[in-house]
Amino acid sequence: MGEIRVSASPSVATGLLPRSVIAFQRTHPRVSFHILEGVYPDMLPAIRTGDLDLAICLVPGHPRDDTLSFVSLVKDRLVPAVRADHPVLARRKLSLADLTELDWIIYRRSHTGLDVFEQTFLANRLEPPKSTIECTSFACAVALVENGDYVTLVPSQIFSGSRNPPSLAPVLLDAPMQPWQVVAISRAKRELSAVCLAFLAELQKTAAKIDLAVGGARRMARPRP
Repeated sequence: MGEIRVSASPSVATGLLPRSVIAFQRTHPRVSFHILEGVYPDMLPAIRTGDLDLAICLVPGHPRDDTLSFVSLVKDRLVPAVRADHPVLARRKLSLADLTELDWIIYRRSHTGLDVFEQTFLANRLEPPKSTIECTSFACAVALVENGDYVTLVPSQIFSGSRNPPSLAPVLLDAPMQPWQVVAISRAKRELSAVCLAFLAELQKTAAKIDLAVGGARRMARPRP
């Protein structure tokens, strides 16, 4: 018995979280979940007030906040992705700067303006692209990229193992993108319930099994004609 209220960033909501929930409910079938989509740091107020038990999301670097607990799950890298037959895939020695003139899809922009899209470009000393479509649906963002001439940033885990989407391809860059932490966030001074602690353990167990391509986009190369 019990309920777990959890928020997940869009990329986590398509990989780590559903796998963890499915595995957890095999041994805890009477536990219910309330799952929301949210990005860092927008979901932090709900964690602080207790409206959420856990938030699982990509965060930059090593966040520090004495009011919160951060449990590192995995490291991942954001990589540019385009449709599988996009002409940019034929180009060599590309850098992120070479892609700034393309039309970009942002699948979620934080209300604070501190989202991973903008942070990724700023970390590379680049201005974020101006030509963008903002989309709060990850599925819609991927569909736009798969069927148009757009580019977006996606976690490298999308291209790992059997989950590799055949209609989407990573753009190979000369320099690897900076790593991001996928973390579970909770209130620091509040003991999590037994069922939440059990689910946190399942998250860590599932994360350990994920084969992330953290060595850079070159490890995810597709054969080209």
